[in-house]
Amino acid sequence: MSLRSFTLLAHTVRAENRPAALVVAGRFVRSAIMREAVRLARQLALRSGLSWRRRMAIGLRTAWGRAKQERTDQARTAAALSRPTTPAQTPRSRLAPSLDRARVFISGSRFHSHGW
Repeated sequence: MSLRSFTLLAHTVRAENRPAALVVAGRFVRSAIMREAVRLARQLALRSGLSWRRRMAIGLRTAWGRAKQERTDQARTAAALSRPTTPAQTPRSRLAPSLDRARVFISGSRFHSHGW
């Protein structure tokens, strides 16, 4: 095998193993999720004796979980970028977070929670 062929093969394998974006602009990319599930099912074939149906069930469950996590991460990043940065723009609750928490008092063996 020539060096060029080997390099091309290595780049192809690397591109196949790289997970595609499962979420774009807050929306699920179902084709990418299915490709990821098939890739995971093929990986499971090397390690287990499960049927294709069972491996795909595991792959789909895992791929959808990753997609949901990716969407949550994107939403958190977007929210963090849109937060106010100066104290004048910051709401009072962020300056004093302890005022938002419920107070808990211990009286004997009972706990009392108050919303103020």
